[in-house]
Formats: sequence, C-alpha cells, structure tokens
Amino acid sequence: MGTFETSASSIGGRLKPLGGFLCITVASGLFLAAVTSLPTKWALALLAGTCFVSVIWVVRSVEKTLLILLILAIPFDLDVNFLFVEKHSAGMNSISFGLIDIFLVLLYVPWLVRILTGRAERVDWHPQVSVPIVGMIIAAGLSALVAVDWLFVLLEVVLLVKGLLIFLYVANRIKSESELRVILFCCAFGVLVQSILGLLQYHYESSLGLGILGESNVLWSQEMGRSVFSRVGGTIGYTNDYAKYLSFLFPITISLLFSGLRRSEKLFLSIVAVIMVFSIVATLSRVAWLGILISLSIVFVMHRKVRVRGGYFPAAVLLLILFASASQSSLIRQRFTADDSGSASSRFTTSKVALGVIADHPFLGVGANNYELVVADYGNRRNPETFTMAVHNMYLLHLAETGALGFVFFIWLNVNLFRAIWKATQNKPPIARSFAIGCLGAFAALAFQGFFDFGFKHNQPRFALFWLVVAVVASTRKWPDHAQRAVLSSRNS
Repeated sequence: MGTFETSASSIGGRLKPLGGFLCITVASGLFLAAVTSLPTKWALALLAGTCFVSVIWVVRSVEKTLLILLILAIPFDLDVNFLFVEKHSAGMNSISFGLIDIFLVLLYVPWLVRILTGRAERVDWHPQVSVPIVGMIIAAGLSALVAVDWLFVLLEVVLLVKGLLIFLYVANRIKSESELRVILFCCAFGVLVQSILGLLQYHYESSLGLGILGESNVLWSQEMGRSVFSRVGGTIGYTNDYAKYLSFLFPITISLLFSGLRRSEKLFLSIVAVIMVFSIVATLSRVAWLGILISLSIVFVMHRKVRVRGGYFPAAVLLLILFASASQSSLIRQRFTADDSGSASSRFTTSKVALGVIADHPFLGVGANNYELVVADYGNRRNPETFTMAVHNMYLLHLAETGALGFVFFIWLNVNLFRAIWKATQNKPPIARSFAIGCLGAFAALAFQGFFDFGFKHNQPRFALFWLVVAVVASTRKWPDHAQRAVLSSRNS
C-alpha cells in the first residue's frame, strides 16, 4: 500500500506541471480568441491591462510597475484628443489624454496621499529646473493677451504643465542605481522596438497599420536624383521626429557601454545601438546624422580618462557603427549632395520671416502656439512656402511666440540643464556618470539640431522623453559621491 501511495504521489507530482502548462495554454488560447474578436482599441486596452497585471506579478510593486509602463508607453501615441483644431505642424493641435497621462495620474494619487498624510519624504522641487518651467508656463499664458487664438495658447500651456508633472514625480522618485537601471533599460527596450519597426517600414516601403499607436498612414518620400526613397517614422509620427528621438537616446546608449554594467547588459545595449544605426540611416535625416557625430565625439572625449572594465564593448560597437555607415555610404553621400527640393534653403528663408515677426512683437510675441496663424502676413512672394511654413529654428520660434519674456526663461532652463548635467558627470557611481556623459552628448546634439528644427513641443513622445531624462539627471545630480557614501555607510555601521 505504501508503495502504491508513493507511486501515486510521484505520478501526481509529475502531472502538476503538465496540468499547469495545459491551463496556461488554454487560458492563452481563450485570451487570444477574445482579443482578435474585439475592435482594435479595446483589444489594445485588454493587452495593456494584461501586461500591467503581468508586470506587477514580476516586479511586485504597483508604483514601480506604473512607472515602467509610463516609460514604455512614451513612444506610442495611444490617446484620445480633445479640442482638436486644424493640423498644426509647429505645435500641439489638441489636448490629448492617453496611456502616459493615465499612468501619471495613477502615480500621483498615492504620492499626493503620502505627502498630505506626512508619510512621504520632503518634496524636492529642483528649483533650477522647475522655476524656469513655471516661468515658461506664465509667459505662455500671458501671451494669450496678444494671441490670435487663445485656444492654441491653452494647448501649449497644458503640454508644459504635463512636462512639469513628469519632471517633479520622476525627479523625486529615482533614489538608487537599481531604479536608474530600470528606467534606462525600459528606454533601451522602447528604442529597440522603435528601431525594429522603422526597419520593417523601410523593408516593406509602407506603413505597418499601426496608426492607432501613432504611426503615420503614409511614409514620407524623399527624391534624390532619379530615385525616390521612403523615410521611416516608427510610431513617433513624422520622420524627422523619429530620427531625433533615436539620435537623442543613441549617445546615452553608447555611453552606458563604458559603465560597470554586466556583460549581458552591455551585449543587449550593443545590439540595440547597432540596430539603431540602420534605423537612423533609414530616416534620411541629415540633422540627426550630424547631431550623432557631435554627441558621440563628446561621449568618447569625456570617457577618455575613465578606466573602464570591459572597454572592448564601446570599441567593438564603434567599429560596427563605422561598418554600418560604410555599408550605407552611397545613400548617405547622395542625401548630402543630391537636390533636396529646397529643404535646406527653406531653413534660411523662414528664419528671415521669423525675424520680421519678432521685430513686430518683441515682448510677448504673437502668442504661444500661434506662429502659423500669423506667418501668412509676413511671407515672401519669391518663396511661397514662407506663407505657410513654420520657422525651422527652435530658438526663433520660441522668441517669436512668447517674446523676450518667454525666451529668457527658455534660455535660463537650457543653461541650468547643461550645468546640472555637467555636475552629474563628476564623482558619481559609474552607471550614473556614464548616463550623465551620454546626456551631455544628447543635449549638445539637441541644442545644435534646434537651429534647423522647430523643437519637440509639437511631438508628445519626444516631449515626454525629454522631461523624463531631465528628471533623471536632476535626481542623480544630488546623489552622494563615493567619498560621501563611504562616510554615510560607516556612520550607519
């Protein structure tokens, strides 16, 4: 009898995993059947809910799970638009509420409860960043007094407030290297997905039917000589925004290869970096290419005095980047030398128009987000595009829309950001230092690209990513250095 019971228990033990596997298989089949039978938006909502539960099961923290999902949601424009206005290329054309906003609200509720009940740590307002942001919000609001349409001003004010909320939460949330790792690898995973989507678009020369996630229904085309090339955009939208989204994260990814990450982590980042190179080339964005040259130069120069274990990863990736660029050298050379249908020259003609707008509205500007509503009065008949095209210059656009008042806060913010990044590159843990060095390259490239692009305020993925990175920099800047941590640990012991 004892032998039978032993055998039965042994068989039962073997059947338990099989039963669990069958249950998971049946449940997965039912789930897929339910998803495929639903409309697209509800199927995506069900998938998002399932991912939320799955991540909580792994992470075992609702708050950390929400932060992870917020970061993963940044590249996807899954939202509902309110107060939609006619297409507006140089600014926001609606008040959107999507996944990012849902996760942000869910993160703020418990945080505010802890603050009100005295259970949260003291809120760090990071005034070197938050004060200029608030100043930009005030300047944008005041510009409504002279704006053609105050609704357009409201759209920009709402976006700036959203950026401030992202900044304050994340800047107060990141307290350790483990949390920094989570954010960095979530960003790396997101950019990997975007890079793969871009390559698929380039391969098939068409969109992938992901319009609900922000993908453009039609790929942009570029004539070069006798050939026409499709320009990819992932789910970021416009191809130039996609290129600058990738080029912003590229130097950060490369810089992390110099840090004390594990080999498996460096291998993953190396794969991401190489795939990004091909995707960035497929955008045909000259400004993004030049920005990468600037940012990578800064990254390698800043790391020249840092002794790195496993430093062959950056060297190997650099060789792969050079190989990838060489394999596409004909396309890159043609992009710089072929006729671009006046794309480059339009940067200068629209800048002249913007200077005329600024001269007539020096203090409050023409109203935040209102530039395209007044540009028709300043166009040049010799250049028809100047009657409709926004100035492709981030600095002139800010100065024209919010005047000297808003421009002072804008420049103040950028100066403070570079100071904060520079400080974060000094005496920090290796991963935080490498992250800061990558950010220095990324922001330098962004400052350069701003002379040929009207910024990121019109594109929510780039806008949210910008404030996420700024918040992480502001947080890590205040981490204690190695000497201070040694003193603190000795005191605690």
